[in-house]
Amino acid sequence: MTRPWVALIAGACLLVTVGVVVQRFRGSDAEEPAVARNRMAALADKAIAKRSGSVDYPEGADTGSPGHSGAAAGAAAVGGARGAGAAVAGSTGGVADPSGRGSATVGSVGSRAGGSVGVSGSSAPISAGNSISVTAPVAGPALFEKPSSLAGGGTDETIALVPSAGGPGKQSKDEKQNQDENGPVLALSFDNSVQPDKGDQATLAEGVAFDGQGTKFSADAQFAVPNAGGLTGEAGTISFKIQPDWSGAEETDASLAQLRTPNEWNNRLQITKNGQYLRFLLADDTGQESGAGIPIRWQPGEEHTVTATWGEDPVTGQKLASLYVDGRLAGQSPYYGNFTPPNGPLYIGSDHPGGGPGARGTMSNFLAYNRILGGGEVSNLTTR
Repeated sequence: MTRPWVALIAGACLLVTVGVVVQRFRGSDAEEPAVARNRMAALADKAIAKRSGSVDYPEGADTGSPGHSGAAAGAAAVGGARGAGAAVAGSTGGVADPSGRGSATVGSVGSRAGGSVGVSGSSAPISAGNSISVTAPVAGPALFEKPSSLAGGGTDETIALVPSAGGPGKQSKDEKQNQDENGPVLALSFDNSVQPDKGDQATLAEGVAFDGQGTKFSADAQFAVPNAGGLTGEAGTISFKIQPDWSGAEETDASLAQLRTPNEWNNRLQITKNGQYLRFLLADDTGQESGAGIPIRWQPGEEHTVTATWGEDPVTGQKLASLYVDGRLAGQSPYYGNFTPPNGPLYIGSDHPGGGPGARGTMSNFLAYNRILGGGEVSNLTTR
């Protein structure tokens, strides 16, 4: 073989060797961004697992491989977190093309912490200086790891903790306060017990018994709830059910609710059977009486709902004292002063010692509010 041919073959071998080395170097360099992306995906994945209470992924698990279905894609993806429903979408940039970009987002609702956790990020090359942000509930701190510098010549990726307002299941303080203001200040079901469902416990309970339908009050009953039952006076509602032992046609008396100071005529509230009439009487701070009285033809054992309201009518602006029977308006009249409940007991099914006779019937579902119940709300009381 001549010397020129030997030189030609040697040169060809050298070119092939250089090409193989270059190709291996370029392939290794192109894989570095993918490795970095996968590392960031795993970190974000673990952060979500810690926050949501889900089980940690096993060491070496695939949490961000390109094209991997059901695991993290791009930045991060978490599915099946305990106590949270996760929504996952994402893609990854191609390994062969370092400029390829991909992204993934994760959203979860109803996490065990009471809020929501979300992750968003980009899987573009590290050299682009991208970032991953993690949003977590405000309830308590979360622990996240910050990765060290990654290979590939880019800047560090960061994980930022951003407090959120919480998930849809979280109830704000204002909503809870509004519910308390609209609810009863005193609630007594009288279902085989005189313990209140809400409000102060009675300081005096005599002449009462249980008959399976509620609490039976005798003629000499004494049942007193302190602090005016929680009523403030500007506006209010008292409602209860009663099954009388008497007939409405009897010329007898029975005290159903009393809020007054003995021997004083101002600031009085009384709901009574007076002869053949059911009466609601409200006396303001001037002693002026208002309210309503209607004849009743009730029979013993019949159940009726009695509701009395007072305060400024939201439509007319007039202060009214109104009486409802079985959800229907029975009568009302205006008053012009202010009603300030006395700082004493509210008597239910009875009166002050030395006053009128007790209810002589079975009472249940006693409710007191510091607001006027609307017509629809009053009607609903008959079905409770």
